[in-house]
Amino acid sequence: MKNIQQSEITAALLQTFLAVFEEGSVAAAAARLDENPSTLSHRISRLEDLLTQPLFVRSGRGIIPTSFAEDLVEDARAAVAKIQAIAERRLYASDDIDTEFSIATTDIERSVLLLDAFNVIRERSPKLRVRYLWENYADITALRRMGVDFIVSPIITDVDPDIRSHLLFRDQSVCYYDARMRGPPDTLEKYLASQHVRVIFSENDISLTDVALSRIGVSRQIAVTMPSVSELPKLILGTELSVTMPSRLQGTLFQQLANCPTPFPFPVMNFNLFWHERSDSSPRHRWLREALFEIVAKRPDLKTIG
Repeated sequence: MKNIQQSEITAALLQTFLAVFEEGSVAAAAARLDENPSTLSHRISRLEDLLTQPLFVRSGRGIIPTSFAEDLVEDARAAVAKIQAIAERRLYASDDIDTEFSIATTDIERSVLLLDAFNVIRERSPKLRVRYLWENYADITALRRMGVDFIVSPIITDVDPDIRSHLLFRDQSVCYYDARMRGPPDTLEKYLASQHVRVIFSENDISLTDVALSRIGVSRQIAVTMPSVSELPKLILGTELSVTMPSRLQGTLFQQLANCPTPFPFPVMNFNLFWHERSDSSPRHRWLREALFEIVAKRPDLKTIG
């Protein structure tokens, strides 16, 4: 490898490399970075020239990373994180944050807490932008590859030491139904005889309800599988269908539905905020986390069940 000045490998080159690596496409990376594809192609060529190694090769109609690129990616992520931390090495004033945060979550967490919380936060920092994503809410590796800034999820439990977390709220699932159409499925016999809606948010998702039922050796009858909860009241009203979802939704999306406790043991769900240790000391990340935690601290009901 030729001798190169460290200053020649810039954050822009590394960020472009990471975007193309993660998206698997220059066009997709350009859309993600809101830049021209030709600009990104030029940067990749420049980085390849500096490193005297190819980073991507054509495969069919797309591109794939070389083994050199695969070896480089973690160092590139660490370098970009350090550069960002240096650039942010100051305390943020609330009106200074002109940036976008990406949060992988579902409409459960958004309706219970996040939408209201971020409306309050944006009053303090009007330039702050939030991008909500669905697909990574169960994928902790998205934090490692810098695909998202935060994840809010109840289904992630065991995490490695590089992942940090903080409890936002707790909840217990209940059975929702249309009381005009049926009685409550409040015994195991009634519950198992019912037709249920199951919610699966992504390919990596699991149904906590099915997990709880499997522990007692039974399974339910699934009539409909949905990718979100927002449309469930419209689906359930006027039918005998039921769905098992967190109880806090009765105060937001499920106000039109009746509910009863689950007639089988269901563990309390802890909805945690997750982030990677790389961003733990980032002033902008820390500012947002502390603002969110301050809002949560004013809602002690979020930590209780009952």
